[in-house]
Amino acid sequence: MKNINEKSKRTVYEEKLAKNLRFKSLYEYEKYCVKKKGFKSYSEYQEHLAKKNSFESLKEYQECLAKKHGFKNNYEYHKHLAEKNGFESRYDYQLFISLKNQKNPYLNKLSNLIIEQLSFLEKDRKWLGYKLNVSKATISRYISCKIFPKKSIQSKLFRILNLPYKSLEDLL
Repeated sequence: MKNINEKSKRTVYEEKLAKNLRFKSLYEYEKYCVKKKGFKSYSEYQEHLAKKNSFESLKEYQECLAKKHGFKNNYEYHKHLAEKNGFESRYDYQLFISLKNQKNPYLNKLSNLIIEQLSFLEKDRKWLGYKLNVSKATISRYISCKIFPKKSIQSKLFRILNLPYKSLEDLL
């Protein structure tokens, strides 16, 4: 498995570029670029690009890209990318991403908010999963900072938990 501290050449280049432009991090630079283009978030920008290219959704666009590159589907494409980047399996790559996500300040804040609000409302993960139409395991992944909630779920999540946010970007 690839070392968690190893980065792709592209990531190293992008981080240097961000620092040369006096941004605290690559994430701050990407956030700036997306907002400069008039979008609230990176995911909104990705959805826009998909629709601009005549796709119904980002997922449909990603499936098409995978097939265009000669893969059966997006899953197979990501499996290939994982192996190409030095991971033995897609699972190892997902583990790497999950460990990287655990350092993300948005996910950490979201995790704490979910835990606090569920306690305050005297509800559990199963209840929240039912309200969001996702599994209890998905809620656990949000809480353990393994995955981001989809953009379509974020505002609903905050509304159900009686929080004054609309997206992850509003947290910090």
